[in-house]
Amino acid sequence: MQASAAKIRNKRMGPRLAQAPHCVHEEWNRSSNSGEYGVVLGDRFLVKVAGNAASVDDLRSAVAGLDLAGLEALRNEGVKQN
Repeated sequence: MQASAAKIRNKRMGPRLAQAPHCVHEEWNRSSNSGEYGVVLGDRFLVKVAGNAASVDDLRSAVAGLDLAGLEALRNEGVKQN
């Protein structure tokens, strides 16, 4: 994706899911109608979608349609506690 045609945003979002804040990456290229959207959950998991869509809102909706709270609840599974 060409950087000159793409709009890239990285931000921390406040309380939206089970744990907060979340780090979000959003990249959208208007000329090719393609991009990516990702969110870090529980300081452990990265959920990311990428592809062609009518708008970046479609990518956000794809991520929002997943059980993000359920995934985030697994943040301590399989982790040794010191």
